Amino acid sequence: MSALYVTKVKAVGGRHGSIRSDDGLLELKLALPKTLGGKGDATNPEQLFAGGYAACFENALLRVSQEAGRRLADDDVEITAEVGLSRNEKMPSCSQLRLRLPSLALTSRQQSRLSAPPTPSAPIRMPSRATSMW
Repeated sequence: MSALYVTKVKAVGGRHGSIRSDDGLLELKLALPKTLGGKGDATNPEQLFAGGYAACFENALLRVSQEAGRRLADDDVEITAEVGLSRNEKMPSCSQLRLRLPSLALTSRQQSRLSAPPTPSAPIRMPSRATSMW
C-alpha cells in the first residue's frame, strides 16, 4: 500500500538543537524543560509528540464517528495528550489521553468507560478491518 502522505523533519543538536521540516513549514528551536535542568526557553520533543498524538487521535475519532453515522464537528471534540519521561524509561510514554465531547450526551456508564484505563477484562478493541483515516 502506498503512503497517502510522507513528511521529513531533520533534527540537529538533539534536545538543545532545532528541527526543520523538508517543506520549511515547521522550524523550531528545542530546549530541555526547566524541570529537567534546561533553560525551558523553547518547545521540547515531548510537547511536539503530545500535540501530534492528540491531533491524530482526534482525527481518528472524527472518522470513526462519521462511519458510525454520527457526524461530529471539529469543535465537538477536544483531546488532551500527556506525555512524560520517567527515570526508569529511556523513551517518553503517553501517560494520559483525555477526551472531552461536550456535544455528546453520554450515560454515566459510557463516560466512566471512556475515562477508565484499558484492563484485561475491558481491552481497547481495534477494528477487525483496516480502514483509512481520511
